[in-house]
Amino acid sequence: MATVIECICADGTAISPMVIFKGKRMSKFWFTQNFGGMSPVTATSSEGWTDQELGALWMERCFEPETAIHSDPQAPRLLIVDGHNSHTTYRLLEYANRHDIIVLCLPPHTTHALQPCDVGVFGPLSQSWRSVVSENAIKGIQVTKYNMLGTVCRGTSSLIQGGDNSKGISQDRDMACKQGCIAELRF
Repeated sequence: MATVIECICADGTAISPMVIFKGKRMSKFWFTQNFGGMSPVTATSSEGWTDQELGALWMERCFEPETAIHSDPQAPRLLIVDGHNSHTTYRLLEYANRHDIIVLCLPPHTTHALQPCDVGVFGPLSQSWRSVVSENAIKGIQVTKYNMLGTVCRGTSSLIQGGDNSKGISQDRDMACKQGCIAELRF
């Protein structure tokens, strides 16, 4: 039905998500709910997946402006991505370079071990999403294109407001070392 691009900052804040719906056009009726203080960016694609153009759009409309608010204008920002081709286009990388954003692409087939936010942030985000969807189901509310944006933002907001994500990256490092996934000296 849709793809959601989420991003959490090292200071524990989340930027507004980008939601990509399957289709050719969007309906104004998809945007009638409360977004919990977030300003989701929306787009469509034929399969509902991200692509090279939408990856660049996410950088330009979500990552750069929202992380600029929380960062030192004299210091570069870091974006850690997996190897999906939407993260490494000329347009995205050139835009990142112009805005002093360093894009660090993790090596192929290593994200399970190296993805800094999988355990500390995106695991709980997935649980939060399931919880919000379950609450809706109990009330007889099905998640559709008409309420998905509000549902996504509610799930993200409840996780960010309810937990201490400021340690997300360091928690993942500690967890990986304790579980022996990655040798301590690699950090």
